[in-house]
Amino acid sequence: MKKLILLSFILLLFSCSKSIYYEYSNNEKYAILEIENNNIAIYRSTGAKFIYIESAKIFTTTDAKNYIEFSSPYWMYLIEKNENEFNLCGFEYKIREDKYRLVSYQKINEDSIVSISKLNRDQFLENGSCFTENNIDWLPPYFTRVKKIDYKKFNLPQIEDKYLKDPSKALKVYDK
Repeated sequence: MKKLILLSFILLLFSCSKSIYYEYSNNEKYAILEIENNNIAIYRSTGAKFIYIESAKIFTTTDAKNYIEFSSPYWMYLIEKNENEFNLCGFEYKIREDKYRLVSYQKINEDSIVSISKLNRDQFLENGSCFTENNIDWLPPYFTRVKKIDYKKFNLPQIEDKYLKDPSKALKVYDK
């Protein structure tokens, strides 16, 4: 009986720490949406800058359609292509309701999600002070599910993969 309880506990631990990854790759833009523990959305993207944000993830079902939505973040890590240290930007919102703005993607099948609309993505970005201050004006129109993140696609050889995974552990500009 003890072995059965121990085995159940170990399986529970493994099931709780599972992440699902969705990738967007097109020309010079690469993005990953990671759904961690089914309640946190981690978004990483590269274009002119690498950005990393964490948000609350909300999964809803309406009219037999599944949606993955994530809320406005409170902070964002970013790094320029030629820099070695991350900057941290805290979000400020014009009105209280902007804190609760969502960006929505519809699950097409198990392997892909598609943005609800370009307007939805644009409004999400326009209401986040860090996005506007740092000229972040793009979220992917769709994502395709992948098994793992290929950190080399972010094209930041000067930054170790473990810091792209979690920039909070990396050296930041304000640490000096």
